[in-house]
Amino acid sequence: MIEIVNKLRTFKTFLLLKRKELIDLRNVIVPTNLKTKATFIDNDGILGQLETIFNCDNIYLNGFNDLQRLQLHDYELVTTPSDYAKANGGTGKYFQRSAPYFIMGNEEDYNSIILPLTQIDCIDADGYRCRTAYSSLKMGVVPATRFDIPTILNERKSFPDFGKIASYRNPRFNEEFVHTIEAGFYPQGRAENAEELEKLFQTGKIKPTGKKYTGYLQCNGEFAKNIEYAYQGNFYVRVLSNNFGYDYKIRYNHRNEPIEQLVRVPDKNTVYDWFKVEPLVWVIRNWNDLPTLINPNGSGKANFLEVTAQQAIMGGIPFHTGITMMDNETQFLEYELNNLYLLARQNRAKISYWQNSSLRGFLNGINVNNVKENGNSKYNAANGGDFSNHGFLQEAFIVTPELVKSYLKPLQQSADEEKSQF
Repeated sequence: MIEIVNKLRTFKTFLLLKRKELIDLRNVIVPTNLKTKATFIDNDGILGQLETIFNCDNIYLNGFNDLQRLQLHDYELVTTPSDYAKANGGTGKYFQRSAPYFIMGNEEDYNSIILPLTQIDCIDADGYRCRTAYSSLKMGVVPATRFDIPTILNERKSFPDFGKIASYRNPRFNEEFVHTIEAGFYPQGRAENAEELEKLFQTGKIKPTGKKYTGYLQCNGEFAKNIEYAYQGNFYVRVLSNNFGYDYKIRYNHRNEPIEQLVRVPDKNTVYDWFKVEPLVWVIRNWNDLPTLINPNGSGKANFLEVTAQQAIMGGIPFHTGITMMDNETQFLEYELNNLYLLARQNRAKISYWQNSSLRGFLNGINVNNVKENGNSKYNAANGGDFSNHGFLQEAFIVTPELVKSYLKPLQQSADEEKSQF
């Protein structure tokens, strides 16, 4: 599967810089084979044996078993949301700097009839494992993926800054280092010139690029579309802040410097704000296994980088939208009222499976309505959402040459700048 997917993407992405075309950076991603468990409920309403569902996805969520395997300290489970994630609702409370976030369920989570089948595994704002409703809109999204090392090294021949790696001392254990890599582009920090951008927007002096980013789930059941704008060589996204009734107060981390900002549209009871599209930063989890070309002290056992987003990159997206295989919630209630509780419960359970989740659809840019391939159709469910070609994967890894040029310099340009310094 990995080889087939990579062959379909094999082309020199950065050669497209010479033409006015989009740049596809997805070839740096190694698709990951995932195994999750489904709870089988027999006709007597008894939990049966756990069955395995196999998926192959580009982007996924770490499960608690993954977090244990990575041997992370407790404090490393605490994450901060990006400013963009907070504006979309990715925070428990507006005054918190850290955010709770979804993680992948493990088989033991579904092995007890006592646990609600639609409760989803998560990490709370203090770094402790807990559970939350599948429909929660206040959880952060912390994606994980794998980057192909040969592809990164090959692209560096043209762009030395591609996949830029940085290291800094662990704030809790000074003798340890945290290693990160940049890959992909996404709205993150609140724009320092947000007020100026809003004035330009109101007077029609700033124009959209044509690109949109999937936003939080709105009251009408549709996901918001946050529009991108270009201004003075930078790219920004305008967002109607989704604060779930907290008096329009948004406490942004703003690159770890918390501030409270309000941006109001004149004569309207709404709050719009602006966020800059920036390189995504990922924490490398298998640093000691990397080749010496990346880690001078690495063992060289790994041919990919196992990474997790440094921050919660998004909020306001539920694990599942909450609509089951029935047409609507009213029909679900009718099933219960007519003593068809078993059928209702069987369908309810299916919305807690990763293969049917709105998060899987959003992160991978795929249709998760009634999954018929890359999953188990026996356990599919409707209305997870159709994110075909407009999910996080496409939004973050299919970009314009202008955006890439604003952060990455070609090899010749870097060489010329070095010469000019002498």
